[in-house]
Amino acid sequence: MNSLENIKAEGPSRVWRLVQRRAALRISGNAPEVLPLPEEYADIEDFYSVMTDRSIRQEIVEDAFPDHYKAMRWYLVTSPSSTRWLLEAWLITGRPLDDILSRAGLTDQRLAVDVYRRAFFNVTEEQRNSQAWMHTNVWVPASMHQTALYYFDYILKLAAVTKADLIDNLVNPGHLSNDAVRWVRQTVEDIRDRAVLLTGNISSKTPPEYRLTSNENTMKVWREDRASEGLAAQDSAALFELMQVVKDKVAILDHDDVRPDRQDFAAEKYSDDDIVGTRKDVHPNETDKQE
Repeated sequence: MNSLENIKAEGPSRVWRLVQRRAALRISGNAPEVLPLPEEYADIEDFYSVMTDRSIRQEIVEDAFPDHYKAMRWYLVTSPSSTRWLLEAWLITGRPLDDILSRAGLTDQRLAVDVYRRAFFNVTEEQRNSQAWMHTNVWVPASMHQTALYYFDYILKLAAVTKADLIDNLVNPGHLSNDAVRWVRQTVEDIRDRAVLLTGNISSKTPPEYRLTSNENTMKVWREDRASEGLAAQDSAALFELMQVVKDKVAILDHDDVRPDRQDFAAEKYSDDDIVGTRKDVHPNETDKQE
């Protein structure tokens, strides 16, 4: 078994992180061999060693390792226009490298794409077929974006594993094909339906009366949207019933609902005048002498 597979719960960039850990071991005076690195990734470690050497200017590093430097820049730039998202969408399909280069418009960047695939988005066929691995390392991280990156990271990868040809429709300008429109609509509806279910089960810090209003408004908007698309009314009722079952039977316990036994101690606060007055009552003679 490849030694990299022994690193549990590691994501697509595990090779890059492994190289970073080995470098940290060297700095601390320990032997990096405790974390074996397969020979086919030695060039990535060589690049990292030179890139992190502060005595070497970055221009020199880029000249010495142009493809590694470009791959790292793709990985670090996370704007919607970054090459990273389209490249990762095609890489996750598992297609041959030549096909990926052509589809991603990177036919003249073969070495850089190869470096990116090995260092930053290393996904094996076994991992692609593992629901648990994909959920932990691809779907959950990609779905957490609150910006346009949700589309470029999550939706493009979802299209890649559903029907890879849709990627071209989703990234090119112009009107979407009917097939792409149907897929996007069904995908968005599915995600929205799941969100509605979660609304009835989510732990909230808001007061119960506001929480109920929020749930009702969510369902109201959802029903109206379904109706506007000509979908059957009973769909809404069925989902509402399912949401109630989730809420009543398997609801996540709100931490605010469970309070440990405690004793409250009353404490009175006194002003400075009260304290002085108390001292006079206790020691009237001594106070008079001071005056």
